[in-house]
Amino acid sequence: MKKKIVKALSCCLLFGTLLFVSCSDEDIAPSNYAFLQTETVIYTREQANAQGVPEDIAEYYRHLADIARWYALNPSARSLWYPPTQITYHPFLSKLEHLVLMDTLGQPRTFFALTEKERESFLECWSLTEAAFVASKLRKAPDNRVLERFDERNRIFSRLSENLKSAPTHAFDPCEEISDLLNPVPVMNDEEAESEGETADTVYREEDFWETAIRNYHASCSIIQSAPLQLPAHSFIDRIRPSIRSGRLLIALPGGWTIHSLLVLYPHKELFDVGHVAVFTKDSDELGDSLSGESILTMGSSLKYNTNLEKIGQSWLYKHALAFVGQVCTVEWHARSDGKGALVWDKVMKDADNKSIRNEALRHEGKPYCNVVDVFFSKKAAPESFICSSLAWYSIRETSGIEIGDWLNTSIYPADIFLSENVKIIDDTLE
Repeated sequence: MKKKIVKALSCCLLFGTLLFVSCSDEDIAPSNYAFLQTETVIYTREQANAQGVPEDIAEYYRHLADIARWYALNPSARSLWYPPTQITYHPFLSKLEHLVLMDTLGQPRTFFALTEKERESFLECWSLTEAAFVASKLRKAPDNRVLERFDERNRIFSRLSENLKSAPTHAFDPCEEISDLLNPVPVMNDEEAESEGETADTVYREEDFWETAIRNYHASCSIIQSAPLQLPAHSFIDRIRPSIRSGRLLIALPGGWTIHSLLVLYPHKELFDVGHVAVFTKDSDELGDSLSGESILTMGSSLKYNTNLEKIGQSWLYKHALAFVGQVCTVEWHARSDGKGALVWDKVMKDADNKSIRNEALRHEGKPYCNVVDVFFSKKAAPESFICSSLAWYSIRETSGIEIGDWLNTSIYPADIFLSENVKIIDDTLE
């Protein structure tokens, strides 16, 4: 087991060294990055066209549009999941069902009620705009490995694309097949379980968690991540103070920048970093000027402290001093004519009810952290237990109906929230 971990870490370390050499200050903090500070933001197709979007991201959203189109053309496949229950809940269909669409007269429409022409115009604008929106966030997280995340999924989508054309609807669900390929299969110590007369679940240990993470390509390590930036409490807060509002999210990616992997290892420090997400419990004017590591800042969940009111020092300053402020938003799509007879759709983002999100998160104080199995299935474990990002995910879904998680994953991690189409990144702790 140790040999496998060392080998995996060595490969990642070599890659990280090359990445470190290739990154400059300009790569990390481009001068043309614009923060989003307004409560309502409108993204048009014209704006999306003007942005440079990496092909991997553009392809990913085209694949999602293809799957959405398939469900629209196969109502019998949708009927298998209705009425939805906790067991039959289908995140992709739910996302499509809850799209808020407004026609040119300002009347609400549903995705599955659109005409074919309307649906095609929407899917074109939707995939283009969302790809551009996500790509804009990567200017603040320029780890080249982020595109591996999209490349991996594109390979899976491509392998199954023919099934969208030929498989019988009663025997095929593209999202279910994709989810099976994306989500990790826990490594169980079956031999030891049998020798002790127990089930594998009862002897699933920490080393099994590590092996599961490595086998499913959820672990990485690199030089650039081996020494996390540490800030004093007042510096950490002052860099984001104008953007702190109760109910907003504070997001740290694994290792500061990494989005591709679930966790990052720091071998010489004998610790690992899965990133972190928590809900602000105070507005900026409630923090005052006398700040220390003992100051309460957020509501979150961690392996050591469970679901708790977090102190800045223990939860942020050491491993997570590179952090982003995120605002959860409702999204509407408004149709308009482009002046040439074509229909286009604009993305309208409005701030969600932050107070309700904060109150829901506080309601779960004292709930346990997920066990080593449920870390990979945290959506199903909520609300009995949480990981940091599932606490935010659950609080938002319960209060506003907004799905900020990856549609296809059984768990949700900080990177999923960072990349969510419903989360604006409005500030960070960089200088």
